[in-house]
Amino acid sequence: MAAVHDELMTWIAHKCFTRKPRKGAWNILDVKWVGKWKWVKSKDGKGMVRIIRMRMTLRGFKDMEAEGLVTFAGTSIRNSQRIVASEAAIRGWPLTTLDVKKAFLKGISYDELARITGEPRREVNFELDAESVAILKQCKGYEDFNPVTEVLHMLKPGTGYKDASR
Repeated sequence: MAAVHDELMTWIAHKCFTRKPRKGAWNILDVKWVGKWKWVKSKDGKGMVRIIRMRMTLRGFKDMEAEGLVTFAGTSIRNSQRIVASEAAIRGWPLTTLDVKKAFLKGISYDELARITGEPRREVNFELDAESVAILKQCKGYEDFNPVTEVLHMLKPGTGYKDASR
């Protein structure tokens, strides 16, 4: 439960969603929680402790607008990666990797995406299961959240969603 709370707080901190009345909301998805055991430094810094991390992923296959969505992502195919690695080895170039934590949650908003692409603004909402709603109610600004009358309205594409890679 603490890991779910941490993940919800991360989404809130990155301003990924807001509350919206359920009446009139459409394209409502649900989420799947994915747990993963990780080793992290202990709080005293003297060792490692094993914790569980939860990731909230939107179940994008339920998106009513997904069929017409262009989902090109600027990643290379495996053969291109091999060519780059080969050339780097031949020429003595160093190769590095970079991991941007929470990259999708730090991305652009649906409003910015619509302005840049000229496409209509996407309407994406989601709902949580009862246990997750109880945890959401512990977060500032969501203490009186009512899943019967409200949904969570996406402001940015989130993890597991077709728009995230854009």
